[in-house]
Amino acid sequence: MKKGWIIFISLIVIIIAVVAIVGGKKYMDNKKEQITVEQQKNIAKKIVRSYENVSSITFLKYYKDEKTGSVGINFELNGNKEYRTGVVVNDVSKFNTSEGILGLSPISKFEKLGISNNSKDSPVSLENVDITYLGE
Repeated sequence: MKKGWIIFISLIVIIIAVVAIVGGKKYMDNKKEQITVEQQKNIAKKIVRSYENVSSITFLKYYKDEKTGSVGINFELNGNKEYRTGVVVNDVSKFNTSEGILGLSPISKFEKLGISNNSKDSPVSLENVDITYLGE
């Protein structure tokens, strides 16, 4: 009888250890897949460089698609739900640079913000743009 209890308790300990390891790995994987404030600033610069009339940017959600591995971030411009959209890339490192411009969809909606003629490396300031970052 004592041997049966030892085997039973050993199985319980093994199950708990496996659950802890798998859960810990998932937790750490999710923790690694965060977006930094600096990366959000880079996205903001691309938006401001691309559109003339952006007064505010509110970052809403960062996510990873487990099936494709792509990552995305949703945001709202000028405090207007009509200007809610997002950007999806195949790797979060694509947000490591502020160089570039963004074309937001649908075009007919976002062209109301005034499409800029800036080049992808034109200097841009966020000084006059109210930005709410994720993780603040």
